[in-house]
Amino acid sequence: MIWYLLNLLILTIVWLLPTDNTMVVSDTGKSFRIRSKRLCFTAAVCWILLSGLRSLDVGPDTYNYFVNSFEPVKQMSWSEITGLFRRRYLLGESVKDPGYCLLEKIFQIFCQEYRAWLFFVAISFTVPLALFIYRYSSNPYLSFVLYAALFSNFFSVTGHRQTLSTAILLGIGLYAVMHKRFLMFVFSVLIACTIHPSSIAFLPVYFLARIKLRKNQLLICFAAVVLSFVLRKQILSVLVWITGYDSFYQVPEARPGIFMFLLLAFTLFISFFYNRTVESTDNSCGIIHLSYNALVCACFFSSLLLINPVFMRVVQYYSLFLLVLLPEGARAFGNGKGKIFYNLFCTVLLVGLMVSDGRFYEFFWQ
Repeated sequence: MIWYLLNLLILTIVWLLPTDNTMVVSDTGKSFRIRSKRLCFTAAVCWILLSGLRSLDVGPDTYNYFVNSFEPVKQMSWSEITGLFRRRYLLGESVKDPGYCLLEKIFQIFCQEYRAWLFFVAISFTVPLALFIYRYSSNPYLSFVLYAALFSNFFSVTGHRQTLSTAILLGIGLYAVMHKRFLMFVFSVLIACTIHPSSIAFLPVYFLARIKLRKNQLLICFAAVVLSFVLRKQILSVLVWITGYDSFYQVPEARPGIFMFLLLAFTLFISFFYNRTVESTDNSCGIIHLSYNALVCACFFSSLLLINPVFMRVVQYYSLFLLVLLPEGARAFGNGKGKIFYNLFCTVLLVGLMVSDGRFYEFFWQ
């Protein structure tokens, strides 16, 4: 845990450092851009190092990917690798994510060290993430604190396949959405699906970016969310049929986690102040409206967490837009002390959640 806290301390110092000889820190104009660029670069480097230098005991799947995928792929021929696609998509066999095996095989042409692969996965995801936050977040520091508290434990230390598929969706898919390139978007989703089939859940994002809800339409969204909790088993059946991901089985003892409660609570908050936080904001190519619509979708799919926590994999594609939307909540309090209190409250809450997780970390040489 100490290394995660040290990471946040470094980011705090970098964010608070002035950009000139004065001790006045500005949140607008050139000064803000300099601080944002500086923070995003530092955060990217820190998370890449933490992810790439971790012990194989950090993260429940880190060692499993080594012994069950990376090493076996070394022994596979290219015909076997390409045959995985035929078996999966033409013959309908239960072959797991052939795109991931292909990526590993291509990487092993240049390097066969698993440590280098960990760095490759980390760089592939963290760079698009940092660019996403730099371009669209009005408070990159709060965005990275949110990432540290709610997302880093998966994307930086656990998942490989979904981490890489999300990197494609953030780096290429979102670019296509913002520039209205539908075929590029569909192509990026299809490629990501070969690495992790849950990526198909990202497909509606292109259309969500074209919708600008008005406050009087929010009741329809809330009705859909409530209905999703009532009909969650039927939604499960449809999702399994679409993705073919048969591990979406029911877990009778599944209980909603704090993430779901935070997600629903923030959605209610941002909706209550919709006029100030979303409707009055039309910058960054409509990213704020897209982020709110994605947040509603995250709430919709969060009902499936009552069936199986594995559905967090689907919710994550939409909840990542919290990295943009959470800082916008400060608009509800204007530019005075209320804004400062909001940012401080969110920071303390998120750091507290991270500490309460009791996360384990050690470097590979320890």
